[in-house]
Parts: sequence; C-alpha cells; structure tokens
Amino acid sequence: MTTKSTRCAAGYLALALAGLAGCAPSQDNPSPSVGRFDASSYVAVGDGFSSGYSNGRLTRTGQNTSYPALLARQVRLAGAGAAFPQALLAEGSAAAYAGPTCSGPQTVPQFGSRPAALPQDLTVPGLRLADVETAGYGNAATPAFNPYFERLLPAANDNRTYLQAVTAAAQSATFFTYFAGLDDILPYLKSGGTCGNLPPVLTRFVNNLAVNTCPSLDAKAERLLDQLTANGRRGIIAQLPPVRQSFKKNDTDTKLIKVPTLPLLREAEAIQQQFQVGADTARLYVTNSTYGDVAAAIDTELVLASAVARIGQLTSVQVNGVTMQLPYGRDIRNPLVDADVIDADEFKKVDAVVSAHNEYLTMLAKTKYRLPSVSASNANASTLNLSDAVFGKVSKGLSIGGVQYSAVPGTGGIFSADGYTLTPRGNGLMTNAFVNALNVAYGANVPFIDINALPTTAQ
Repeated sequence: MTTKSTRCAAGYLALALAGLAGCAPSQDNPSPSVGRFDASSYVAVGDGFSSGYSNGRLTRTGQNTSYPALLARQVRLAGAGAAFPQALLAEGSAAAYAGPTCSGPQTVPQFGSRPAALPQDLTVPGLRLADVETAGYGNAATPAFNPYFERLLPAANDNRTYLQAVTAAAQSATFFTYFAGLDDILPYLKSGGTCGNLPPVLTRFVNNLAVNTCPSLDAKAERLLDQLTANGRRGIIAQLPPVRQSFKKNDTDTKLIKVPTLPLLREAEAIQQQFQVGADTARLYVTNSTYGDVAAAIDTELVLASAVARIGQLTSVQVNGVTMQLPYGRDIRNPLVDADVIDADEFKKVDAVVSAHNEYLTMLAKTKYRLPSVSASNANASTLNLSDAVFGKVSKGLSIGGVQYSAVPGTGGIFSADGYTLTPRGNGLMTNAFVNALNVAYGANVPFIDINALPTTAQ
C-alpha cells in the first residue's frame, strides 16, 4: 500500500508535467492500472531521440534509460506485463556511428552478436523516414546502410526494410509509441542547411481550404502507423518539436521570448546583443544561402552554437585583392559563412516541414486511426505535443523536486553535451510526457518516473 507522502510525490511529478501547481495532503490517487489498453506487450518505433543515443554515441546505459525502456518499466509498475525485448549492447561498449556524413560514410563499428529474435525496441539512431522502405537498409552492401538497424536483425545479410521489421514486430505487440522524423531534418540543422535535402512541402485544397503537406514524410509515416495501429492496436503518436519555442517569461509579461528548441542553435539577435557591450555597436552579418548575399542578422535567423566561439576573431579575408584581418561575423566583409547559420529562408523551410508533418500526423490519429485525446483540456489533441510537454518546459527552465534544470547542454541536465540529444534525465522528462498521455487517453494510472533518480549521463 502506498503512503500518503508517496502519493503526493507522484502527484507533484504529474502536476509539474501538466504545468499545474499544488498537491493537497488529502489527495488520494487511485491504485496503479493500465486502464483501457492492453499493456502486455510493447513496440517502440523511432529514431535517435527514442533510442537513448546521447552525446554522440549509443551505450547500454543510454538504451536502458531511453524513454521507451523507462516507459515499459513504469507500465510494469501499473501491474501489466509490458514485455519489451531489446537488443542491448554489451556492458561497457559504446557505438559512435551516427550515419552518413556530408563527406561520406563513417567507419562502421562492430556490434558483436546478433539477437536471437527481432526485438520490439525498434528505435534506430540515424533512422530517416525517407529510408523506411529501403531494401537492405540493414545490409552493409547497401549505400543507405545503417548498422544500428543491422544489429537488430537476427540473420546476416538480411535485406528486409525497416517497414517490414515494424510489421513483423507489431504483430505480437498490444500497444505502441511512435516518435520519428527528427533524424530527417537534423543533418540540415547541424550543418547550417548545407547537408541533407529537406523534403518538399506542398499545398493542396481540402473542402476549399488550403492544407500544407509534406508528402514524402507523411506517406512513410502513414505506412509505419498503419502497421502499428492494425487491428485496433492502441498507442501514442508524438509530434515533432518546432525549431523554435516562443513563450512568456511570466504570466504578467506581454512580450514573447523566442529560443531555439535544440541548444545546438542560438538566436542570432541574442548573440549580437552579447557582443554589443559599451560603445561596441557592430552588427552580426550572415550569408544567405538562397541569394548568396550578405546582410545583418534578423530575428528569424539562428547560429550554430559551435560557431559562437569564433565570432569576433580576426581572420584573413581578401577585400578587393587586399588581405585584411577582420572580425569574423562582425564585419560585412567577413560574414558568418552559410554552414554556420540557419538563415531566414532556411528557417522557413524547416519550420514549414515540421508544421505540415505535425498537422498530417494529427489528422491521421484523429480521423483514420481514431485515437483518443491525450490532453485533459483539449478533446482534439490526438497526438502528443512534445513542444508543450517537454521542450517548451526546458526552454523556460524548470525545477523538479528542488533540482533546477535548463536547456544548457551538459550542465543543464536535460540535453547532453552535443547540444541536441537527451541525457537519461531528459529521457525521464520525455517518459513522463508519454505516461501522462497514456493516462489521459486510456484512463490509466501509470506512475510517473522520479527524474532525479536517473543517471546524469548515459556514458
């Protein structure tokens, strides 16, 4: 039997996730249960953000503290079986392959023995929706080869597609989670728009209303979700987080603060203000990839965090045939190069892809798969909005059990030092978002996880 203090602690975690306040001493939570969904067997589909990949590598600790692994654990605490076979790395091993780069494929690591059977943890670092129907995706002889998918396959030289693997694994599962698509746009963001082609966004008319769609992402996601929801299987579909979060500093403030969702990017205007101290009024100048021109940075432009340390440093530049030493990024003759910036046009493209794909996922969840709402305050919220539940909260900064968390890479506790993947505690915050969604959608009472009890790093 749970004590009153235990019930209150769980209440605090739930209320913190929902953005509310208070935990009355007399509050009485019902016993843990899984409500209206069969929780005996779980399948997870996703990319690096679901796999536990952290700080540029995958480790056994990362796998065990990924949100699907933690979610399976919490569902078991509600009295359900929640079988969740994983293909775990050996103790002490770490795999650092992150997929092909702009300069060519990386060295392929050796992962050791194969699993005896296809696992139900089908999260794959580097997985792009664009590749889910690529034959031989787990075969080293294929140009699009992903060794993280290969290590999930029981047999060598297996040419099945990721979609076929999902189809097979889903047959024995009773519920699912889906969070994929970020690895389709991350190469573009991490390279300042110079690596990776963004999928096109098209406008079509439905009942005389213009609807934006991202056909290549939408179609692949739908094929995966058709298998996951087959025969009325229940689960949670998560939206992609936006490139930038907007929020008010407090309830009385009328001004919106804008910050990048992933700390690998920084606001160009904020960086400019950082350098403009005292009499220094020099602007920050960026190169626009679309037009090839140079202009002062504006409020929709983002700078890669990896470039910030080089801003203002004197570098050699040829100006009308004369070599000059000019501060990088702070002189119109020596602007930030394209690879260090997500300029205004690139930001619009990424933002359009994310928005269009999220709209399509929500339409599928509500009208095709008829999944219930995951929000207690919005009956139409059939997909999990991770912007509200996770990334937006981190952008503002949050306190959990007296521990302060922020979006600062590494030291902030949520993002790893690479500036985009999550720590185990960041995955704990993600887990609680999925727990809350399951509880609301299916009348369950799966307990929330104590984020502060998780490791601070996956290494």
